[in-house]
Amino acid sequence: MHILLINPYIHDFALYDLWMRPHGLLKIGATLRALGCGVSLINCLDRKDPAICEHYRRRRNKPRADAYDCGRFPKTEIEKPAAIAGVPRRYYRYGIPLALLRARLAQTAPPDIILVTSGMTYWYPGVQETIVLARERFPRAPILLGGIYPTICPGHAESHAGADRIFSGSSLDGAVAMVSEMTGKRLVSNEGPAAHPPPAYDLLARNKAAAIQTSCGCPFSCTYCASKIIAPEFRQRPHDEIIDELAFYKSIGIENIAFYDDALLCRAERHFVPLMERLIAEALRFNFHTPNGLHARYMTPAVARLMKDSGFKTIRLSMETSSPERQQHTGGKVTNAEFAQAVRYLTEAGFAAGELDAYLLAGAPGQRYEEVEKDITFARSLGVRVNLASYAAIPGTADWDTMIRDGIVAPDLDPLLHDDTVFPTVNHAFSVEKMRRLRQETAALNKVICIDPR
Repeated sequence: MHILLINPYIHDFALYDLWMRPHGLLKIGATLRALGCGVSLINCLDRKDPAICEHYRRRRNKPRADAYDCGRFPKTEIEKPAAIAGVPRRYYRYGIPLALLRARLAQTAPPDIILVTSGMTYWYPGVQETIVLARERFPRAPILLGGIYPTICPGHAESHAGADRIFSGSSLDGAVAMVSEMTGKRLVSNEGPAAHPPPAYDLLARNKAAAIQTSCGCPFSCTYCASKIIAPEFRQRPHDEIIDELAFYKSIGIENIAFYDDALLCRAERHFVPLMERLIAEALRFNFHTPNGLHARYMTPAVARLMKDSGFKTIRLSMETSSPERQQHTGGKVTNAEFAQAVRYLTEAGFAAGELDAYLLAGAPGQRYEEVEKDITFARSLGVRVNLASYAAIPGTADWDTMIRDGIVAPDLDPLLHDDTVFPTVNHAFSVEKMRRLRQETAALNKVICIDPR
């Protein structure tokens, strides 16, 4: 059986490749391949496709990359959907040119089924467009859509995405069962129950980065976060399994590892510390990155030293807010004293202050512009860089339920309005222009030499 995996286009106001990899799609691809299926991949977000360089050779938005395999996606300006037509920013299709996608589809053998993944709920127009083009080329192949969008907004995905079926959640076994049902073909390993091999990153050409999840879920219940919806239970994986996955990545030339964990440092003495000690002992060296943000509460001198010794290059700490009241209201994940202590431990372990980033929320319900300015001042007093995380509305979270109760949003709000560029404007303290100003201010501050808190 031939399975075609597609990582779809993204339509948005802004996008940057911060180790964005179709991790879940590659997990199901590897599992299906272990069950004897032929698996191929079309990556609409492949910014390194050889045809890209020629196509954008004379264009000013030619994709660029940094030392750790991040970079700008190629983009094409497109018309904004009606729901967001009034937003005073340009809107883009991110990914390879449409003609190149059609060429890649034409070069692909007819599949028995097409699996399409998805990210943010407000990226659904890119999913729709990709599915239309896939069905245009392969009208007889059933299409199954999975990922975050149908997990958070299953009703909307069923009626709008254009797929034959949707799959909610993250169960690999459940996804395999649905593929079997849709194709009418039994998928069983000859060796008994199928183990789940490492995600099929070998399908990503010209790629030097991979994601890894050493755990799923999160023990916290922050009011703005969808972690509990995507993975209701917090579970940490066996170390042997993680080591095998990293060894596979090393064998295919991966140099950068982005941790997709929501709570990487939870129970660190039993999980993170012995894992890093094994990696050092077995000389499995990578550049490690933490794009999801770390829980500062769990930082210790031992953890900080291991991060330095094992090769962590990008340290992002989740602060969200410096307001004690808002910290408690949103879940009590960290205090200012705990955050400052984490920064001190990391700098004492040898990280330069300017190598540390703090995530700050901007545009949350009830948040004032001056409050975010105070948060920035606090983060800068510790000598860390600031990463503004614009607030995006997520159905099913505690914040969402509160906003429905208070009449701020309607239950059937178009997912386009969840967008972190759009939604903060619901809070009148944050217009698009004010958000732009905040980003300009933080960008200027981040260029200044940091004050070393030591």
